[in-house]
Amino acid sequence: MVLLFIRKQENVLEYVLGLALITVPLCLRLFTVNRMRIQNQKMRQVDSQLRKITGELDAILNQKQVIERQQRQYVLRRSRLLSDVSEMNDELMRLRRSAGTRLAA
Repeated sequence: MVLLFIRKQENVLEYVLGLALITVPLCLRLFTVNRMRIQNQKMRQVDSQLRKITGELDAILNQKQVIERQQRQYVLRRSRLLSDVSEMNDELMRLRRSAGTRLAA
């Protein structure tokens, strides 16, 4: 009877050991899959944020280029206007001198 009890204990121990050898890898696999899923979700979220920020950066850079182009146009326009004003001042001075000589004569 003692021998039968020991043999039953060995059978139960083998059963528990076999169950543990099956259960532990499955639990580890489940844990790993869940962690991978969580990390994948985080990666997708960060990727979405990156795309959004990249789009905003592109819009800002385009606006900057437009503003720089306008600034160059204004600088050229200012230069032309200053040149025109200088020419008109010279013309005005010439006309004043010629009007002064006509009055003197």
